Order: sequence, then structure tokens, then C-alpha cells
Amino acid sequence: MPVRRMTNAELAGVPSLDTAQLRRALSTFLTGVTVATTLDDQGRPRGLTVNSFTSVSLQPPLVLVCIDENAASHEIFGRCEGFGINILADSQLDLSHRFASKLATKFEGIDWRPSETGAVLINGSAAWMDCSVHERRPVGDHLMLIGEVRGFGHEPLRPLAYCQGQYLSLSPERVVDIAADRSSFTRRWLVEAANGLLLARTDAGAWDLPSRRGPAISLDDRALAAEVSTLASATHVEAPFLFSVYDDRDGQLVLVYRTRATEALTVAEPQRLFLPAELPWGEFASEVTEGLLRRYLRERDSERFGIYVGSSERGRVAPFSDPPIDYETYLNPQQRR
Repeated sequence: MPVRRMTNAELAGVPSLDTAQLRRALSTFLTGVTVATTLDDQGRPRGLTVNSFTSVSLQPPLVLVCIDENAASHEIFGRCEGFGINILADSQLDLSHRFASKLATKFEGIDWRPSETGAVLINGSAAWMDCSVHERRPVGDHLMLIGEVRGFGHEPLRPLAYCQGQYLSLSPERVVDIAADRSSFTRRWLVEAANGLLLARTDAGAWDLPSRRGPAISLDDRALAAEVSTLASATHVEAPFLFSVYDDRDGQLVLVYRTRATEALTVAEPQRLFLPAELPWGEFASEVTEGLLRRYLRERDSERFGIYVGSSERGRVAPFSDPPIDYETYLNPQQRR
């Protein structure tokens, strides 16, 4: 039976949905975590983390996986003859992060083997399936692949699970490890003093923002100010404010805070202070760092800061037109007069 697509006129009559709320509703569905894999035209392994995977049929043995049209390997899966599904064990949380990232060397150091259909099978997975393409079609903003299972295997391992934006484990001994991973993220700092903006030299000789990765700290003013004081060797800093929230290319959460030291700073290598007019453009560790500084200088001139939300490659900025005020004052407008 031919598939009939709705016309633009028909789509215009369909009530629009709040996609953010729909995403939240869909996220309540507990899923496993898989890595879909294949080989590109040059025989190089390609893969990405996918949780939109399901069994379709046992006779014949069919499974379905959906590939986001924005994925770097979308076109590769769009013309491959075979693909693999690797159902991750709860000990493979790092692989989920790695294959969800934009990293170009995802398979570097990974223990894998080629399959008969030209797919890639990752050793240590809870289960694997080697599939030939049975049907392929674009559906919405994804590519739907139905694969006929040509081979499979499984191990007595607990699977990795995902729900409401969090990883879960069915193994009591693994719950703490995964919870610790969720609570760990990178905090980067835009620190300005009267004598310049604080930068740190990397091992490669480039300049970057001071940062720290580790377990989550309390995000109140005292804890944040204490951390930036340690990084910047500053005795007094203003209450830090969130500047950017994004996933880096490894799929790790990064929070960027801005603050000002109420004193001139004295720093030593590998740190250095740069006046805005003397910033070392072209010598930064990444385009992300350069973009953060350019945006900071632009918003600083007008004292109208916003918050960026997205990934290291694209996102949105929510601008704020009013200066920050105490929360209790915000709740009690009478005090604002």
C-alpha cells in the first residue's frame, strides 16, 4: 500500500504541539542504550548512540532503529547495506558519551570487530545484532532503518538504561558509579578584574578559560565564589552568574560562569591577565573559547548579559534586559520601588 504524505494545506490545519513538553513526555519512556554502527565508503567504522531502537518481528527477525537527520553519519546509514546494533552494558557508560559526541576518533582504542554484513560489533556489549537493510525510509526528522537480523549474540551483563535525561542501572553495585557520572561536569570561568581578563595557558601552549571538572558542587553563591577564588587566587569576587550551558563535542555538560574580582589580581604562569584590547585572538584553544570571549565583551559593553543554551556548535541565547536582583526582592515588588 503506497504511503500518502499530508499536503502543506492539511498540515496547516493540524494543531501545533509544544515540542519541549512533548520531548519531556517522551523522555519518561525508559529505554535501553545502543550504538548503531556501520562502515563508510572507505571502509572506516562509523557509529552513534541511539535509544530509538525496537524489535519489529521474530518471523522474519526484524529490528528498527532511527537515525537523526542531523547526525554526522546520517548519509552513511542512508546508503549502507548492513549495520550493527550494540546494546550497551551498564559498564559502558563512557561509550554512550563517546558515540553521542562529535568526536572524529570515536573508535580509537575501542575493542571492535567487523561483521559479515559490513557492520561493526563492539566487544563487551550486553548484546549485539548484525543486520542487513530490509527497508529504509525518511520519516519526519529521522531516517528509519529496518534491519533483518543475520546474526546476534548476548552476554550475562546488565544493560545500560536511559530515562528523563539520566542514565540508570539495573545493577545495585553500579548505581552509585552512574549517579556520580551524572553529577560530574566541567565548570569554566570568565573572570575579569581591573587589570584584565584571566586566561590559562594549556599544555599545548594555547590560551583558554580557567576550568575545573569534577563532582557537582553546591551551585549557591558561596560555593561558586569559593571555587573561582581558588582558581583565580582572588580574595573577593562578585556573585557568579551563569553565562552558558552546553554539551561539548564529547557529549559532556559544560557550565560557564562570569564574575568580576573586586580587586586587581596577581597571577603566575600558567595564568595571565589580558586587557580586552590585548586578548590573544588566534591563539585560543578552540573556537568555542573565542566565541565565549567575543560574546562576553559584546554583552559586557552594554551590561546586558544573557544565557546561551545548546551544544558547542549551535544553540540559543536568552537575553536579559534588567540587571540581576535579589530573589526575595524579585518576589516582593514593593521592595523594588
